[in-house]
Amino acid sequence: MWTEEIEDLLERIRQNAISLAESHRRKYHDLNTWHKWFRVPTITMGIVSSTLASKPFGTSDKQAETGILILGCMISILSAIELYLNIHASMDLENKMSKDFYNLGVDIYKTLRLERENRPEKATDYLNKKYSDYVKLKEASPLNGKLKHDLLAKLPNSLATYNDDSQAHISQTDIYKSLSKASSFVFVQDKKSEEIV
Repeated sequence: MWTEEIEDLLERIRQNAISLAESHRRKYHDLNTWHKWFRVPTITMGIVSSTLASKPFGTSDKQAETGILILGCMISILSAIELYLNIHASMDLENKMSKDFYNLGVDIYKTLRLERENRPEKATDYLNKKYSDYVKLKEASPLNGKLKHDLLAKLPNSLATYNDDSQAHISQTDIYKSLSKASSFVFVQDKKSEEIV
C-alpha cells in the first residue's frame, strides 16, 4: 500500500539521484576539458613532425631529424601522462554514471506522478528495488556518492533546519552547545573511571 512515508523516501532518493547525476555530468565536462589539453597539442605536434619529415623551408637533414626527435619525445610524454591519468576511461565512467542516476530519478518521478491506484508495482517492492538500485550506483560511483546535502541522512532537527530546497541551515550556537554537552559527558565519565580505579 502506498503511503506518504514511502512517497517521501522515494522523493528523497530521486532528489539525491538527480544531484549525483548533475555532479557526474559536471565531472565529465571537467575531464573532457582536460582531455582536450592533451589531445590538441599531441595532434598539432604530430602534424608539425610529419611536416618536418618533408624538410620544408630548406632545413637540413640534421635539423629535421632533431625537430622530429624532440616532437616525438613530447608526444610520448603527453600520451604517457594521459594514459596514467586514465582520462578517457574516467570520462566514459562519469558519463555512464550521470545517465544511470538521471534515469533512476526520472523513473521515480514518473511513478510518483501517477495516481496511487494506477502505479504498476506494490509500494514496498518498488521502494526496495529503487533503493537497492540507488545503493549499487552509489557504490560504483567514483565520487563515492558524495552529496553536499544528502536527503537520506539529515542532521537531527535540534541541529539543522531545512528549507524548500532541502539545504541545511545549521546554527553555530546549537553546534557549540552539543559539543559542550558531549565534552562534559566525557569529562564526567573519565572522573567516574578514575574514582573506580
